[in-house]
Amino acid sequence: MRGHWQWFSPQEVAPGVFRLDDAGYVNSYLVLGSRQAALIDTGLGIADMRRVVREITPLPVTVINTHAHWDHVMGNHLFSRIMIAAAEGRWLAGPYPQDRLRRLLRNQRFTRPFPAGFSPRAYRFISSRPSVLVAGGETLDLGGRRLRIVPAPGHTAGSLIVSDDEARIAWVGDAAGTGMLYAQSPGGSDLWAWAETLDRLAAREPVLVLPGHGPPVDAAFVRQQAVEMRGLADGERTAWRRPDGLWQADLEGFAVLLPADYQSTRGRH
Repeated sequence: MRGHWQWFSPQEVAPGVFRLDDAGYVNSYLVLGSRQAALIDTGLGIADMRRVVREITPLPVTVINTHAHWDHVMGNHLFSRIMIAAAEGRWLAGPYPQDRLRRLLRNQRFTRPFPAGFSPRAYRFISSRPSVLVAGGETLDLGGRRLRIVPAPGHTAGSLIVSDDEARIAWVGDAAGTGMLYAQSPGGSDLWAWAETLDRLAAREPVLVLPGHGPPVDAAFVRQQAVEMRGLADGERTAWRRPDGLWQADLEGFAVLLPADYQSTRGRH
């Protein structure tokens, strides 16, 4: 059966924390309390995330977007309460080029077939509207679990990390993780700010760091990632020019995709 549940393949990665995996591409996380739930990012919008969330819990749900990139917000329109950084909120309105979305789908190798009824030809950006614009420092009490929203500039200026300080779990969006970290939009990412965000995250000593892409990591990984990112920002790490004109740095445990003008900006602070 090629249904919505099969597409996301929900997995409980910690008590009351479910990873909803968009077929190997991007992770969203459902976090349960006794009174309400938080949904951290809403994925690609290929399958009906609200339907899957409702199969897990009847609790009222608040969406927290770690940032406004398309692959983290395409299911937003299915939910009524959305929190996002003030610097990111305007991007939820779109528009986003449909031809680019289709091209991204064609180029992505998903680990599971599309759910029945989904047509890549009809795939389009659906706008959403934030309910709450945050600056960082806010808390969301789910009932027996309190989430704190932490500014995490670097990948984007308004990126956020969500932290359960008591359980020592951090949901980090695209701030950390294995595989490729994306910094290829000219002026869109700040490598120095990114390294500082990683330093602050590692200093909290989380036992479980849940990225927007790829498997969980830990504080030790994040600490080393901060070292590597700072070395890249300072021009102490090398990058190679790709056939598409972008630059790529292959670092310890991960890689970073950089803009075409990377060489002219490297080492500047």
